[in-house]
Amino acid sequence: MKTKTQSGKRIPAEIKELVRDLHGNTYVEKMDVVSLCEYVSKKYHLELTLAQGNILLEKIKFSSPSRARKRILEVKIIRALDVDRDTSYLGEYSQRQSSRFSIDRAHSQDCASLAANSGPALSQLRRILKYVESLYNAEFEASNARYLVAGDENTDEVDSLTEACEVLTGLQEDVQDCDCGGDYCPRGEYRYFNPSSNYVTPAGEPRPGESEANVVKYTLQDYERMESLNNGNWSYIGIRAEAEIVLPYQVNKGCVRGHEVYAYLTQTLGSGGLWGIESDSERSYFEEVKGEELSQLKGSLRTLGFSARAIATAFKSVEEVEE
Repeated sequence: MKTKTQSGKRIPAEIKELVRDLHGNTYVEKMDVVSLCEYVSKKYHLELTLAQGNILLEKIKFSSPSRARKRILEVKIIRALDVDRDTSYLGEYSQRQSSRFSIDRAHSQDCASLAANSGPALSQLRRILKYVESLYNAEFEASNARYLVAGDENTDEVDSLTEACEVLTGLQEDVQDCDCGGDYCPRGEYRYFNPSSNYVTPAGEPRPGESEANVVKYTLQDYERMESLNNGNWSYIGIRAEAEIVLPYQVNKGCVRGHEVYAYLTQTLGSGGLWGIESDSERSYFEEVKGEELSQLKGSLRTLGFSARAIATAFKSVEEVEE
């Protein structure tokens, strides 16, 4: 089967197929006839005469408006490091302790000086001391009353309770004493890890509804998570979808119909992207994010006038790359 050029000459069907394949290829449009014939020979294993090469070049450069169409060259999912992520929701390193729940990095994690280890015993001692103090106050008043009424000067019970209070106060200090040597924080690093404002008030006390035990537990979990991040065990990433598209525009407007000349502008169209994703998240979550970004990109392509068929074809092979 043969077809006609714009000048009326018939050309082989295989050249017609080449025109369809090479249409919009700005690299080919810049070639001379000899270079084009060599290009076709290498890529398509088809030998053209110089006359056929001229016909092919004419058809590529002076195609009809129906052939000058926008195209989607490729679609990609891009994973990139999110290096500027705010991690204060986990807590913050500092040289200053902002709360009694702060982790002192100068000590080992099983050291008695850390609230996570001494906290339960300390809380119990405080409750006992509070109870003993109430007994002391009651006995002190009773002792004064006996003295005023009967001249009784016996203060043995008051003395015993006073001694008990002193012992309990000393035990609170002892239970928090360092037992690791206190030389664990690397040089040049912040000594303290202060808890997140999710758990403590600006004054460093538990927020309403949070128990001391929970603050200790969550702060330690966040600290271990932050240390894992700093050690490179995981990172924050962003995911976005991109499409490389070609848009034609006529450079000789007002010309005789059939002799239009088009140039082609290559652009990259992207989705909004989602950032701050933890790299060790569940695979199902990554797939969900990818689907949302691709869906957003499809909407943008439809807005530019790409057909549902063109979009579906381009999205059959989505490449995943890392930046």
